[in-house]
Amino acid sequence: MNINPSKPGFPINEDKSDGFPSISRIIQLILRYWYLYALSIIIASVGVFLYHRYTIPIYKASTTLIFNTSEKRSMTSSDLIEGFGLSADAKNLENQTFIIKSYKTVFRTISKLDFNIEYFSEGNFKNTELYTSSPFEVALDSTTNHLINIPIHIEFLESNSFRLSINSEGGNSYNYKNRSYVGGIGNTNYSNIFKLNEPIQTPAGTFTIKLKTEGIVNIGNPYYFKFRSPESLTSEYQSKLGVSNYSESSSILFMTVIGENPNKLLRFLDQLGIELIEYNLEQKNQIAGRSLQFIQLQLASISDTLKHAQNRLLEFQKKNRFLEPKTSSAQLSTQYFETEKEEKILTLKKEYFTSLQQKIANDPNGSDYMLPAFTDDINQTINRLILDLTTLNNEIDQLKKETSSNNPYLTTLIQKSAIARANLNLAIDKILENIKMEETIYSKQMSSLETQINQLPEIEKKYLEIDRTYKLNDAIYTFLLQKNSETQITKASNVPDNEVVDQASINGIISPDKKGNYSKAIMLALLIPSILIAIIEVFNVRIRSKDDLTNLIPQLPLLGMIPRLKDAGLNIMINNPHSDIAEAFRSIRTRLNFLGNSKESRVFTVTSTNTGDGKTFFSVNLASAYAISGKKTALVGFDLRKPKLSELFKLNNSIGISNYLISECEMEDICYSDYQPNLTIIPAGVIPPNPSELIGNSRTELLFSWLRDNYEVIIIDSPPVGVVADARLLMVYSDAHLFLVRYNHTHKEHLKRTVQDLINENISSLGIIFNDIQKKEYRYGNYYSEYYGEKN
Repeated sequence: MNINPSKPGFPINEDKSDGFPSISRIIQLILRYWYLYALSIIIASVGVFLYHRYTIPIYKASTTLIFNTSEKRSMTSSDLIEGFGLSADAKNLENQTFIIKSYKTVFRTISKLDFNIEYFSEGNFKNTELYTSSPFEVALDSTTNHLINIPIHIEFLESNSFRLSINSEGGNSYNYKNRSYVGGIGNTNYSNIFKLNEPIQTPAGTFTIKLKTEGIVNIGNPYYFKFRSPESLTSEYQSKLGVSNYSESSSILFMTVIGENPNKLLRFLDQLGIELIEYNLEQKNQIAGRSLQFIQLQLASISDTLKHAQNRLLEFQKKNRFLEPKTSSAQLSTQYFETEKEEKILTLKKEYFTSLQQKIANDPNGSDYMLPAFTDDINQTINRLILDLTTLNNEIDQLKKETSSNNPYLTTLIQKSAIARANLNLAIDKILENIKMEETIYSKQMSSLETQINQLPEIEKKYLEIDRTYKLNDAIYTFLLQKNSETQITKASNVPDNEVVDQASINGIISPDKKGNYSKAIMLALLIPSILIAIIEVFNVRIRSKDDLTNLIPQLPLLGMIPRLKDAGLNIMINNPHSDIAEAFRSIRTRLNFLGNSKESRVFTVTSTNTGDGKTFFSVNLASAYAISGKKTALVGFDLRKPKLSELFKLNNSIGISNYLISECEMEDICYSDYQPNLTIIPAGVIPPNPSELIGNSRTELLFSWLRDNYEVIIIDSPPVGVVADARLLMVYSDAHLFLVRYNHTHKEHLKRTVQDLINENISSLGIIFNDIQKKEYRYGNYYSEYYGEKN
């Protein structure tokens, strides 16, 4: 708000604050509270150091696998010779990811590792696992039950003995031989001394403690070990295992696992790679093995028939001494043999497909189907459908062990399996229909040939029948032997689709992140003090800096700043004339003269928002400064409610201004001029019951008229304008009004409201005096050097 005073006075500052602290103010706050930042940084750094020192690091290990996938969806006869393979869907990376992370795969891996017993060395703040560096080992008796996941403490003593102790509130027991949980035990508090290399029986199970050959045991150093079940280890490592592909178009997978012991992580990933390769090869060999089983059953059946036919032929030749049939008869027999041979092969196919269909009906969720070893091109669809169904059923079986029955993905797989099973049954039905049609054709051909054969002589016909039966069984036997050999070669030539590209390696420590934690700690160390300072500033209701003043009341000029000076007495100008505070009063005097008008007399009202702002102290020293400069000065104590001048200058308080205003005395009677040359003290007098009414009467105007006639400078020590109206009444007689603000004492809101009221009432020539400020604030705001180039 602009002020347009009616008489000349102090200039009005037109600049308005935007409400935001300036950069210089922010820097001041940081420098003022530097110790908070220093302390916060030290605490944060020490905290992070201790955290890293006593936190067990988490490592990350990784390995790379490649899957030799094929884009072909069907299998040809040459595929069977090269080896039975999983379908393209089974090699799909999504399916492979599921297989890798499945409970079954991880359990197979854990079962091959020595993770069932964990060894630790106890420390003051953290315990260290001794996977490969334990000085002792535990040989457990797998036939007994063992308490799992409970620390079993070991303290080695002299003479090959040790103390074993167990303190537990209860736990589960596990039988490693049966691989099953066998209940639990209650609270256990057990301690005993045992000998090394001797079986011991404890509540935790039966086992033997042995020292390793290279182990060095520290006597008295505490150790402990824990039994772990394969099931709990599987769940633990399954949750730590991660699988990701190199790119969408790539068949390379990265397998990662995290944990506290890097050696165990490497062992786990290496063994996992081996298990995946063995599992893939095992699936292929199982399919080939079931095909071999079918062929060998047929071979066993046909072998007896072949022997019987051979014996009949030899017996017939011996008995009848029959040599060779006619050429026409031989040709007719050969045609019948070829037809009967094809019909027999059809019968084998029919038996296979009928058996497969019964297997599907009896075990719809099975995965032990076989591929036909004597397939042809028409059965390529069957091959693909069998492999698809096998893959889906395997995946469903694994997923059922790990999720609930209402899992959406499991439901989708079951639906896909039902569709694949229906498609397979439909395809088999079509093939069986084709087989039936071919059997009808061969049956007609054989009937025609039989008619012709029946016209031959009886002995020749008999011979041809026995010879044909022998040749047919021999051909079928030879055919099955060939397929058996081909399938054996196929099984032997099977190679896994998976290949480990990179052996397991440690990628580094992922937690704790030293660099990141130190960065976060430094950020917090800077942020927390900043927030604290901001909160202090937000809730600060006192004036604490020059910026507080300029931001709060930018309309009024700052005429001067009085630094704090302890134990300097009342009159600084007399007691300590060379001090910073004395120089501050001289600067204020100089500026008041520089800004003054042309009147011969100057009247200054000194006021503030409340008591305790230092009005009397300021009035005394400003009056003394003028008196020292040779100005005839009057210091008037117009605070009629709480007078202080009489007490400070040890004057007679029974007579003063209040007495003059009620006409009990004249002005000459209340003037005291023996304190300092050119300085007259006019005390307040007796405290009246009605100060405001006294100030408002006509004798007040006479008093100021007399003062202007007799003195060059009049300093009025008035009551606080923010509390009572007395100072407002006195401002009518003043040329300028000095508003005192005391550092860390004056209330912001009270100051703003009081000044705004004065501005609204068009009080002119208002100026701010910042009192009792800190030295650094005074140095920073050394305004007089701006005008005069002076130094303290």
